[in-house]
Amino acid sequence: TFKFLLVYDEPFLCEQICANVSWERFDVELIGYCENAVDALEQMIDEMPDILITDIKMPVMNGLALIARAKQMNPFLQCVILSGYAEFTLAQAAIEQGVQNYLLKPFSRAELENTLQKCCVKIQKDRSKKKMELKQRTESVSGLFQELKVLKETDTSIKPEQIRTIMLPYPDLIVLREAM
Repeated sequence: TFKFLLVYDEPFLCEQICANVSWERFDVELIGYCENAVDALEQMIDEMPDILITDIKMPVMNGLALIARAKQMNPFLQCVILSGYAEFTLAQAAIEQGVQNYLLKPFSRAELENTLQKCCVKIQKDRSKKKMELKQRTESVSGLFQELKVLKETDTSIKPEQIRTIMLPYPDLIVLREAM
């Protein structure tokens, strides 16, 4: 399941978005609706979304500042901007922030669902990549542990040169610390 947070200061538009998109088709669940970025950041402390859909111009903090702070909390967060402003500089800044899409009002249900689909695919790829990295790291630690175990069984006084030789195929010293 993917979690999304909606941040928009127009309640009517939020109701329309929530009611007209087939969220369950994408296995997406609304975890909250906020009218401003400050409330959204507080909500993210309690429950981090996978997808953030936000307006760009809001009181107190704009959508770009919200996205920057939210991505510090979760670099894999997928962000979508809904806006009535077709300003090139805003769109360019959004792209620099890694926003999945910049939808101009009025946008269609199909446009939003297409963007949602892209977000879900990207999240799945990121999750798969993280699982693969974790698996490789676990295998590295396990392999190094076995090599150290064999070395200790054959020689009670392990020399630094022996550890350096064993460490050559491993990426970093953290693996050694975990193995030890």
